[in-house]
Amino acid sequence: MVYNGDKQAPIATLSGMKEGDVCTVTVTGAQTNAGAYTATATALSNPNYILPANSTTDFTIAKVDPVITPPEPVPGLVFNNKPHELITPGTTNGGTLMYSVEELDYSQTIPKAVNVGDYIVHYYVEGDDNFNSSEIGYVTAHIAQSEIPVADDERIICDATGFCDGKATLSYLIVFGDVRSYTLTFESAEIPQQRGEISKPEGDFGFALPGTLRPGRYKGSVVFTDNLGKDSEVYPFDFEIVNIYGIIRQLYHNTLCVDNASGAYSSFQWTNGGSDIDGETNQYLHINGGLKGSYTVWADMDGNRFESCPFEVRNAPTSKNSSSIRIYPNPVTASQVFTIEILDYDSDAKSEIIIHNASGSVVKTIPNAVQLNMLSLPAGDYAGALLVNGVKTGFKIIVK
Repeated sequence: MVYNGDKQAPIATLSGMKEGDVCTVTVTGAQTNAGAYTATATALSNPNYILPANSTTDFTIAKVDPVITPPEPVPGLVFNNKPHELITPGTTNGGTLMYSVEELDYSQTIPKAVNVGDYIVHYYVEGDDNFNSSEIGYVTAHIAQSEIPVADDERIICDATGFCDGKATLSYLIVFGDVRSYTLTFESAEIPQQRGEISKPEGDFGFALPGTLRPGRYKGSVVFTDNLGKDSEVYPFDFEIVNIYGIIRQLYHNTLCVDNASGAYSSFQWTNGGSDIDGETNQYLHINGGLKGSYTVWADMDGNRFESCPFEVRNAPTSKNSSSIRIYPNPVTASQVFTIEILDYDSDAKSEIIIHNASGSVVKTIPNAVQLNMLSLPAGDYAGALLVNGVKTGFKIIVK
């Protein structure tokens, strides 16, 4: 007997029966898997006969040779610097198909290769309890040379830390082809397609990023073109922008503000030189004595917190003719009258007060300011300026 997947047992035969009698034998001990077993005749269907004293017999189910559909080489493989599966897997009705390139370590894994060349893939069926191991066979797979430029996709990396300067950098490595130029394309319609020339197989190049981009992750792709005008495949890349560009405006020599006309930003914290400025958590930043340094502001947007790009104030403009002011009370409650006092008021000078709301709109103008100017405003943060003969002095007002 040979393994066939069904239960098998020896067939019992009877002798010494009278002509015309019918009798069947019940045999127990049938087995499915290959191996050595014992079967027993346990009963007869005709009561006129009895079983002999020894009603057992040994039997064997032998292993069977597997039926194999051989693997086939994958046609049309071309070098692209990525691993190719060399074969389509074969099949077997039993045991396990094992593969190896050049008869090195065998495994069930489909062999892969990267470089141009011929590859001999050996295979055989590793037997099990019911199937014999097969002989070793082989097929030959081929990876052809590419006709287009090829880059190492793992070496195409974009760095957008230069976003605040309006640019990003893409590094690359060409592994085949005489590449002369590149074309960049982006999913975001805000970033235009860009082209440029390269002269080295490895390096990096910069490309422009518009300041209108919001913080987030962006996707792009690059295609390289060789000296014959042939294009490579499309290589994707992505990059992340973590800063907000262009939201800081300088109103006066001592006042900055967040351009929040869209209402997208909230919960502010101003910094200078990378350190938080204590207490400066409003839309407007007012520094007595004037601004100087590298300012940023942290702001909440869409449930996340981002830092603006730096706003550089190299030298704080000053003027001997600037005026001093005092505002009281400040903070003030909504609709409560407060006073803007010009401390060194000169009745012969042309004095004007201009006040902006959080959106940057002018909400109050006092064209002919006097020494004591009384007014009221709705709740909000405000930035103002006193202009005396054209010289500005900034201030801020908080109305609760």
